[in-house]
Amino acid sequence: MEEEILRAVQHLRKLSAGRPTAVMYSGGVDSSLLLHLLSMAGVEKRAAVLLLSPLFPEPEDLLGMESFAAKRGFEFVVLEEGLPEEREFASNPPSRCYHCRLKEIETVKRWAEGAGYEVIMDGVNSDDLEDFRPGLEAAREKGILHPFVDIGWGKGEIRKAARHLSLEVSERPSSPCLASRIAYGTPINDFTLGVVKEAERLLREEGFTSIRARLHSALLPAPGGEEVRVYILRIEVPRQNFGELISRPGIAERLKALGVHYVTLDLEGLRSGSMNEYFL
Repeated sequence: MEEEILRAVQHLRKLSAGRPTAVMYSGGVDSSLLLHLLSMAGVEKRAAVLLLSPLFPEPEDLLGMESFAAKRGFEFVVLEEGLPEEREFASNPPSRCYHCRLKEIETVKRWAEGAGYEVIMDGVNSDDLEDFRPGLEAAREKGILHPFVDIGWGKGEIRKAARHLSLEVSERPSSPCLASRIAYGTPINDFTLGVVKEAERLLREEGFTSIRARLHSALLPAPGGEEVRVYILRIEVPRQNFGELISRPGIAERLKALGVHYVTLDLEGLRSGSMNEYFL
């Protein structure tokens, strides 16, 4: 692993070319490792930019994230933004991720240009290319660099490198955008985002650390000719946790109390990209 890490550092040194470099930082393993490698590469002016948005779970350890960045010589910057206002986002079409990511990148680029940062990188990895990710097109259009893609590193290589370097975040579970938990065609609003956020918080409080709460909906006919939007919460956990989850008293009732009509356990277990399986 030592040789692979050195090659990654050399690549980052070449990419930055001595220019001030900003990283879109989430506190996850990918972007945290990128910070560490950039510090090894000796990039002089560097910033870790955290974007706070209703679309992302609130960081559990903001001070820890700031400390991680500061120890590696990064300016730690927190930017805030609200939900995208475009109908193309709120109606939640398959292209939703493009519009969302475009707004995020534009927010970071405005700050970077004003602060004198010439290069922006993120922690996208080669495994991300295998899923349906319209947001990658927005990143390409805006010139965001993906160093891990360049060197062919996926999630496995990134965690392996983080462990080799003894990074404290090496076992941290991923926590992607909350909108990615909401099925296409189900509107994105404060209610639907709140359901997935609170469902995952509830399950973590019960001791389940590897989870996804996926929200589906359908417009169904009701007496009187009206249509009612029915919400189905689909829970993904590793298969070895099925028995423990099902036997835990009161969980289904607490999840339904969030405002959904049905709560289900996905028998295929926890996996990445399950919202896109029907068309990939």
